[in-house]
Amino acid sequence: LFTDDEGIRAYNQQYRGIDAATDVLSFEMGNDEAFAGDDANELGDIVVSLESALRQAQAHSWTLQQEVAHLVVHATLHLCGHDHEESPEAEGAMRAREERYLGPLANVHS
Repeated sequence: LFTDDEGIRAYNQQYRGIDAATDVLSFEMGNDEAFAGDDANELGDIVVSLESALRQAQAHSWTLQQEVAHLVVHATLHLCGHDHEESPEAEGAMRAREERYLGPLANVHS
C-alpha cells in the first residue's frame, strides 16, 4: 500500500502506538508456515509513505524508485523474521541482506 506521511502516521498510531510518520511499516500475516511447501504464501502487508520515500531518495541522491525498492526489500526482510533493532550484529546482517537483494536492482531506474 502506498500512502503519504499522514496516512502512515495513522497506521503507526493505530498498530504500534506511535504518533509519528515513518517511511515503511510491515504487518505479518501470522502464518507460521509461510515457507512450508511449494505453494506461494503471503507473508504480510507493506505500507510505504511515498512522501518519506521521496525525501529520503533526495537525501541519498537516489531515484524515488530506488528508495521504494529499498523500503520494500527492508520491509520484506522484517516479514521474513529479520530485525535490525535486536543488536548491532543483527543490524549489520540485515544491511548485508538488503545490499545482496538490492544489488541486481541498483541501476534499474538510474
